[in-house]
Amino acid sequence: ILTLICAVDGAGGSPFPVEIDADKTVGHLKEAIKEQSDGLIRADDPWTKLEHFLAKKADG
Repeated sequence: ILTLICAVDGAGGSPFPVEIDADKTVGHLKEAIKEQSDGLIRADDPWTKLEHFLAKKADG
């Protein structure tokens, strides 16, 4: 299981963790983000607005 830290641009609140199996697709990740966002992303939000950006630590 991977734990990713997600943030919603323009929304109040702290970043939140999302857990997902390493072998899942981006579609599965989008669904997990929606389910684990504590209401920051609503079910009626179009998926086209959900963009992913890679953020890395300095050590890799």
